[in-house]
Amino acid sequence: HLPPAFADTSQLLMRDDGLIAYRDLSIVPGKPFVRIAVSVPSSLLRKDLKPTVQLLLMVLAASMTIVFAIAYIVSRRFAKPIVELASAASRLAAGDLSTRVNVRAAGEVRVLVDAFNKMGENLQEAAAQQRRFVAVAAHEFRTPLTIIDGAAQRLKRNADRCDPGDLRERADKIRVAVARMAQLIDTTLNSARLDEGRVELNSQMLDLVALVAGVCKRLESIADGFTIALKSARPQIEIMGDARLLDHAFTNLVSNAVKYSGSSRRIDIDITDDGDRAAIGVRDYGIGIPTDEIPKLFARFFRASTAKGLSGTGIGLNLVKALIALHGGEIQVESRVGDGSVFTVRLPSKIAEAPSADLSVAAR
Repeated sequence: HLPPAFADTSQLLMRDDGLIAYRDLSIVPGKPFVRIAVSVPSSLLRKDLKPTVQLLLMVLAASMTIVFAIAYIVSRRFAKPIVELASAASRLAAGDLSTRVNVRAAGEVRVLVDAFNKMGENLQEAAAQQRRFVAVAAHEFRTPLTIIDGAAQRLKRNADRCDPGDLRERADKIRVAVARMAQLIDTTLNSARLDEGRVELNSQMLDLVALVAGVCKRLESIADGFTIALKSARPQIEIMGDARLLDHAFTNLVSNAVKYSGSSRRIDIDITDDGDRAAIGVRDYGIGIPTDEIPKLFARFFRASTAKGLSGTGIGLNLVKALIALHGGEIQVESRVGDGSVFTVRLPSKIAEAPSADLSVAAR
């Protein structure tokens, strides 16, 4: 049956298995008008739509599976380096300094992995340097003690027949050994105090020329056969500084020059002043330093390759640079292998307050 709204003005076109199609014969004046209506039973729609709905559900399920799979793969890709980093950090904290992270990563994760590996390399190198320092320091302390003990035993054996000349020679050896040990102790202690921030700068006006001259005289008296020539632009140059700390810094510099002077046995020290800054140059004519090693010369525990076989702990120049920086100054070096080295210290004539020293510096 046609719907009531169309009963009087409609013409049946088709009836097939519940499907009804008809044409509306209503006439709109002035306009051609035809309306065709189709009536479909809801049971037929459900029957026809069921496969479509099933297909849509299958497509949706497949799409969700693919999305979850992609999310899992991506999360695993990003999470794996983080998990590896966490595991590596635990091993590093437990003392395994050889731990490195070797995973594929990109972007910020790659930066993090590279930073971790660099940190591990630095920690491993620092630990190796510390072990070398302990071994070298033990040897350095043992050497003067051996000299003192040998000289004392000889004096004891020959006490009844020891002539004044031999007595003076043995006494000089003991003095040299004691001076060496005292310098090692002072260098080690001052380096530790700087690390802990416990070095106080007690600045007062002092004569730089007199201070350096005292260092030269003291070292020349125990450096047998060496000539330490001091030249100054003026007989007196006053600066603000801590006499004790500057004495230690210049003692290290001049004793280094003596140690690495080779067969020349001459050290030249030149002091100049331009009114605002004083410059102290310490020149030796010895073994020199390879050019590619100069940037690392002030790194703690570092020793130049040309210094092999010579005594030294590798913290002397580290301490010198820190003490000079504490006075607001700077230190530079020029050197050539086989032609010696020049260490130049520049200090301000006056300093209002002690600047913070860069303690990530080191020694020859």
